[in-house]
Amino acid sequence: MTSVDPADGGVFVCLMARAPVTGEVKKRLVQDLGIAGALDAYDQLLQHKLALLADSSVEVELWMTGDARRCREVARSCELPLHFQGEGHLGQRMCEIVSHAHRRRRIALVTGVDLPAIDATYIDSAAAALKTHDVVVAPTEDGGYGLIGMRSVHPKLFEDVRWGSERVLEQTLSQAQRLGLSVALLPLTWDVDTAADWQRFMRLREPSP
Repeated sequence: MTSVDPADGGVFVCLMARAPVTGEVKKRLVQDLGIAGALDAYDQLLQHKLALLADSSVEVELWMTGDARRCREVARSCELPLHFQGEGHLGQRMCEIVSHAHRRRRIALVTGVDLPAIDATYIDSAAAALKTHDVVVAPTEDGGYGLIGMRSVHPKLFEDVRWGSERVLEQTLSQAQRLGLSVALLPLTWDVDTAADWQRFMRLREPSP
């Protein structure tokens, strides 16, 4: 299996996102924020993440799903290359992103919108970790992960994983061990799924006294 050397400068961020459409984003927040509030929350998370990534030393691409017109509007507004996610569960879609990058002799750091602590410094650390490891992963507090990158394509890392469960990271690391892959674990991070997470995000954005 061929491997891409991160020293060649081929590492970049693939930001997975949904088209910001009412009723289609942050559905778990609707009960607390209302349907319009959930859409506004998603838009704030998206703009926050784009601002963070703008300071990174690596390039960024949007990988979106949902209403094509709205996806194109988002891409135009932030002037980033746009790709559309494929079909299937989360693991299948991430695997296709990683494979697409590898076919271009590049390494994808795949991450999402609702991870407000994954900033430019965090991204740069992930890219650096791939110089000495086969895989880099950002563990999240809920047992999943918020970023993954790999020097070669390993589809089995996305198989036999209960996506959305508290065992996603555990099962992924077990697969990596079976494959004999070295894994760099980045500092624990968190994502925005619940009303408590949203309040945490709002506190994060408050200016320091």
